[in-house]
Amino acid sequence: MIKKILLLLITIQLCACASTRTFGYLDPDYQNNYKITQVIISFEGVGLDEVFQFEEKMIQKLSAYNIKGIRYTAIIPPTKNYTNDELNNKIKESGVDALLTINIARDSISSYVPQIYHSGSTTSKVNTVGNTSYVSTTTSPGYTTGGYEVSAPITFTASDLVDIKSGNTVWKAETTGSGSEFSSFSELLELTLDDIVIDMHDKGLFR
Repeated sequence: MIKKILLLLITIQLCACASTRTFGYLDPDYQNNYKITQVIISFEGVGLDEVFQFEEKMIQKLSAYNIKGIRYTAIIPPTKNYTNDELNNKIKESGVDALLTINIARDSISSYVPQIYHSGSTTSKVNTVGNTSYVSTTTSPGYTTGGYEVSAPITFTASDLVDIKSGNTVWKAETTGSGSEFSSFSELLELTLDDIVIDMHDKGLFR
């Protein structure tokens, strides 16, 4: 029973460790009169392997709102070198409504957990059998906790949605994320992507 309670407490703690906060802004010229159905997803500030992972994650999250997400790497392969004009033409030729660029920065903060000594204890119990009493003594040794550093992840993400036809920035957002020593960057970035999609939806950008 004790093990089950400890497992439950650890699970709750892990779930509560990571948190994100997003502030999004929609250009007044695009309020109530601009909707998207298809969007190219571009990631910056992460490795090539993560780019492919995050592109897929965003496609899945957008599909829940009936929005078609298209990989930037499918339009502009990372092995190609295009001029700015060629890049713009490739994107326009794709026929999408907008380009969503997500720029991710991440770091970690360290803190010291002070060393604390917990003294031991001795307990005695008297057992009586007939006319004879026995004293049993149990001693638990002292122990020390702490005395080490822990590292916690933090993230900052800047997102921009650009209208392909006009080239104007329609929406932009900033997301901060923080966790504890039990959190991971992947956990924070997963929450960040959720925030981005939800804010875009809440701003009325989805049909």
